[in-house]
Amino acid sequence: MNKPIRTLVLALVVSAVLTACMGLPDAYFKENVGKATQDEVTARLGSPDHRYALDNGETKWIYIIHVSTATYMTYSNPDAEVCYNYELLFDDKKVLKSWQANNKACGTVN
Repeated sequence: MNKPIRTLVLALVVSAVLTACMGLPDAYFKENVGKATQDEVTARLGSPDHRYALDNGETKWIYIIHVSTATYMTYSNPDAEVCYNYELLFDDKKVLKSWQANNKACGTVN
């Protein structure tokens, strides 16, 4: 393998490892619907960007995660190219009931 190809492969591997270490919380949410409490989610991800109390006793939280498409790393930067908008719904017992995610250009989130 020539040097430019090795360098590219190494860069892709490092990027994949960093993404896995600092990755998006999709797997956590999938595994914890019906299990995770608001306190557990906060311990894992920190405070949400937005919280809404609903009339039926449920709570909606929104996390906005900024991702650089140049490095594929997550970080708190309002100028990032892509934002992942996670909407979590907790039941009246404060347990994760459901979640959904979408990604947008950061200037279009909320």
